[in-house]
Amino acid sequence: MTGFRTFCIGTLLLVAATGLISCSGGETIPVEPVRSSLDGNPDANFRALAPMCGDRLQRGVAMLPDGRAWIVGDRGLILAFAEGRWQSQVCPAPGDLLTVLAGPRGNLVAAGTRGLLIEWNGDRWQNVDTGLATTLREVYVGPDVAWAVGDEGVALRRDRSGWQRIPVPEMLDLTGVTVLGAQTFICSAQGALWSWDGSVWTDESQGPWGETPPHTLTVLQAGPVVAATRDRVYFRQDGVWLPRPEISFWETFDRLRSAGSELLIESQRYVGRYRETINDHWIRRTSWTSGNHAICATTPGNRWLVASDEGEIIWSGADFDDHDARPDAVSLDPTARLFRLEDGTCGAFGNSGLRCLDESGLVAVEGLSEDLLALLPGTSQVVGFSLDDFYFHRLGRLYHLEDRELTGPFDVGVYSSNYGAVLDREGVLHIAGHNGVFRWTGSDTVRVVGDATSGPYRLRRLRSGDLVAWSGSEVQWQHDGEWVEIPLPPGRSFYGETEAGDLCAYDAGDYYAPDVIRIWRHGMPEAVSVRVELVPGYEDFRVSSVASGPGGIYVATDTPSRVYRLGGDGLSGRWEPVTGLYPGRFSQLRVLDDGSLLAIDVAESHILWHRTRAAP
Repeated sequence: MTGFRTFCIGTLLLVAATGLISCSGGETIPVEPVRSSLDGNPDANFRALAPMCGDRLQRGVAMLPDGRAWIVGDRGLILAFAEGRWQSQVCPAPGDLLTVLAGPRGNLVAAGTRGLLIEWNGDRWQNVDTGLATTLREVYVGPDVAWAVGDEGVALRRDRSGWQRIPVPEMLDLTGVTVLGAQTFICSAQGALWSWDGSVWTDESQGPWGETPPHTLTVLQAGPVVAATRDRVYFRQDGVWLPRPEISFWETFDRLRSAGSELLIESQRYVGRYRETINDHWIRRTSWTSGNHAICATTPGNRWLVASDEGEIIWSGADFDDHDARPDAVSLDPTARLFRLEDGTCGAFGNSGLRCLDESGLVAVEGLSEDLLALLPGTSQVVGFSLDDFYFHRLGRLYHLEDRELTGPFDVGVYSSNYGAVLDREGVLHIAGHNGVFRWTGSDTVRVVGDATSGPYRLRRLRSGDLVAWSGSEVQWQHDGEWVEIPLPPGRSFYGETEAGDLCAYDAGDYYAPDVIRIWRHGMPEAVSVRVELVPGYEDFRVSSVASGPGGIYVATDTPSRVYRLGGDGLSGRWEPVTGLYPGRFSQLRVLDDGSLLAIDVAESHILWHRTRAAP
């Protein structure tokens, strides 16, 4: 291979005060940064319109700890961010730049089509004359060594003596490369995965991934090496590749990146950012783009940058909250449902059994019979006093676990999959079903609300111990031991109470009508409506879950991904964002007696546990 030629850039073309940017082709286009703070904090999240030149697509992002960032793309696109502004830089050789990576010493390497390979040495880009016509698809940059790999078995390595081509076992299209210590790892589009110790190649293709081998690689700060297929992540630990199913996503994995000990996953429209917490649990934050093929970079413990190939740029100054000392996010299986017992025990149940939350995370409840564990996956609700005395309801049958002894099933004559089973203030079990609400006597059920033609009913217990039952035609309130109909609109998705103890209903609006909270105080002839306006002037939101408890009414939204609280008597309509929660798609939102929130963050195949202080 030939040596490299250097092309110096005399001046950088800066974003001018007039809002114009000069591109490498001499074209001048307007740049209009767009800031839209999602939570009132301009440093937390905002979007900016990318200073693009024509239709060139963005393909890769790199970022240094001091906040400088680069985006590369088609036809030599290089955008640099420094001192609060974007700068267009000229690529010293022709071709499409497909990837860029920053090294620990502030150096960068970018590569692309037609053998294009360039380096940033601190103040200018240099071209490496590879003499190749093939595409280079991925790079690695370390403190003393760099790699670039691509089609037809091309693997280039730079050390102190310069760039050299390294022969690989087969002439395959190479798609990933990373280095840990003295070992280099390379994978291909055809399924090969090799490690190289500097002289000998070792075939590691026969891993636990079966017929869908890895196509992208990275390494965390002190290890391990990480590989990804289209939908699975694997860690190489003690020379063995191990699956990590808790690190999953709802889109196919395009490319892995890392920042210190954090793992980044680029996908079609989303970026997942993962950090390990105590007990080997992993928490995730996500960001999304409206374009395709999200690309990202971040600096450890600082800001991160996400872009799409269609020109969108998203900055985020918000970092993971300092919650590493307790398990605010714990991985669950996709079937998990939440439960809370009268003694305050919280946890989840599903295909993975029964697990309780304590300071070390989610801990499996030991000593449960195989019969009970086999029943949990189809169970709709767990309710009771403690782990020594609780009920679970499954497809019209009731089971009771007392002193670890399982009794049942009891045919309660109520077919209900998830309509609700609760204990009233006297500790009596009530079950909601298709044709009413039923009280369990210990041997039989007695209908207390509804008739054979009404329903289905749903049921909830309030903080006061009173019960609320509702159907499509009525809302019933159990107060002082009596059931009475109250003037809240029937058929709504949620009923609860305000911080002041008044009853409320969440009324989801439609395209023409806003979402509202209906609030009713005992003695009032009718309910009062309070509009759900989470961010003033922000109309485009979607509510995913509603809860009530100490502090008032809580609403989780998908757009934007936040939780908001309506405190006091609720009549002021003043919604406040709850701080300290990781953004996510929340379901089964719960508010506990101490004001903390429990929720499941659902992203189709991925569920996380969030536990954080809700009350401001």
